[in-house]
Amino acid sequence: MDSVSQIAVLSSSSIQYLEKGDQQTAIDGFSHALKLSKQWLDRVEREIDAHYSNDQHDDLGMDDSECDSFDERGEPTSCCTPVLRLDQCMASFKLPQLSAATANDGIHMYNQPIRLPVSFFAKLRHQHEQQCTDSQSTLRSLYSMKKNAVIMCATSMFNLALSCQLSARRIRQQLQHHHHQQQHQQQQQAQFIHMYTSLLQKAAHLYEWSYQLLVSERMENSGMIVYTLATMNNLGWIQQSLGRYEQSHGSFQNVLSTLVFLVDQHQMRHQQSSGTDSSTVAYQPRSTHPQQQPSTRSKSNGAGALSRKLDGFWCNTSHLILRHTGAPAA
Repeated sequence: MDSVSQIAVLSSSSIQYLEKGDQQTAIDGFSHALKLSKQWLDRVEREIDAHYSNDQHDDLGMDDSECDSFDERGEPTSCCTPVLRLDQCMASFKLPQLSAATANDGIHMYNQPIRLPVSFFAKLRHQHEQQCTDSQSTLRSLYSMKKNAVIMCATSMFNLALSCQLSARRIRQQLQHHHHQQQHQQQQQAQFIHMYTSLLQKAAHLYEWSYQLLVSERMENSGMIVYTLATMNNLGWIQQSLGRYEQSHGSFQNVLSTLVFLVDQHQMRHQQSSGTDSSTVAYQPRSTHPQQQPSTRSKSNGAGALSRKLDGFWCNTSHLILRHTGAPAA
């Protein structure tokens, strides 16, 4: 089985284990998938370096105008088009889906893994097969493969981070359950606390690396709004769990800023059709009760499917929204 097929199988099976509550098996699977994804990315980068070192620009399958279309990093500008929009691979984050099980002091975790479609892996295998049969692989095709490899790596990192975070949450629940046990269990509780902290720290690093990898490839504006919100949201959740309240506040400020930016952008595009003041929409707090159905804001502002995915993020930033709106009311 080729490495792309292995990554596809590992990702799919690990998601299934995660949904069954077997976080450790999911961690093992996503770790293996991440290792293979990194190897794939390294191989493609070596192929790109080989093209440049051999000075093969004249044989890259591009005409003169295309050869001039390079950015300051030497990448073909026509390769900047995203090969996949991550938001299409992410589940909604709606108020009815939230529960006490996902909450930490009122902050809810985004607890759904990223699911890359089968077509994504099929396309990557096809690219690989073409490269193997064509000794004169174009620079454009190699950069397309690189962006696919970056998506695989970033997705594996995110899913591995989520698995670690969910595992840490389960350990925390066990600690709370055994809080009033006898003193002879204190050593075991100390081990649990160490595991809990280590898992959260690992998850935080993975979320950060995943985001930085995508940003380094200039994919931050390529359909990864929900991904960015989920990453910042879960980082804030982890930082709060570790007692890093100032960092957590900063992470949720980033979440709120992104939400407000999206609303403002939408209002600018729909000024003629929308009669709602953008500032009112941006800072209108949602109910934080998980059982209450969301209001019609996402429908009234016309943001469509993407807006309906963001209810949970509005809920998690409601304390910041109330802080902004509370002063004038006083």
